[in-house]
Amino acid sequence: MLISGETPVNVCQRHDSRLQQPQQNVEALIRRTLAGIDPNLTVMDLRSFDAQVAGNFNQERLIARLTSLFGILALVLASVGLYGVMSYFVARRTSEIGIRMALGATRASVVGMVLRGALWQILIGLGLGIPAAAHCGSSDGQPAL
Repeated sequence: MLISGETPVNVCQRHDSRLQQPQQNVEALIRRTLAGIDPNLTVMDLRSFDAQVAGNFNQERLIARLTSLFGILALVLASVGLYGVMSYFVARRTSEIGIRMALGATRASVVGMVLRGALWQILIGLGLGIPAAAHCGSSDGQPAL
């Protein structure tokens, strides 16, 4: 609650579920009570404790949503990049794959060869990326993990 010329004051520190009156009646009751105490006080902003707490976390909620959005975007970009590299790898080795198939290699072994190459790329990326992210995420130069 904000009273003109004063610092913000919390009249009701928490919402009590045992309150028998609707919210509008409570607001009017608080205004009448304060007017009875000092008629020169003007109530400018009367909000419930829940509304005050929710208002304090708007920026943190926005930062969390933006971080999640950028994380999803990074995952999509990494997936598209891995797909592009693997398609280039398969296109360059098409003749080798054809020779392997002609010499009796099964489809499963050829697919396994391609997937092993992708797995190695993923493991190298994780092996370099996680320590780098942990180092960059710390403020004192020590790993955050």
